[in-house]
Amino acid sequence: MTYQIGYRIYDDFPIDSIQKYSDKTLLVEGMFPKTDWLYGYILSLGQAVKIIEPLDLKQELITIIN
Repeated sequence: MTYQIGYRIYDDFPIDSIQKYSDKTLLVEGMFPKTDWLYGYILSLGQAVKIIEPLDLKQELITIIN
């Protein structure tokens, strides 16, 4: 995730779950239940988000998009 949407990330996730990198990306780590809220949240971030893992979450979102 990029700093451009950082305000949303910092509003919605605990500060200790967010890592900030010098290339202006953010990494959010944690255990999040796979619910409609999570899918909707990730999709609302558009191209500013990249799912690293779990791979099954990535596949589920691809299925939802299609």
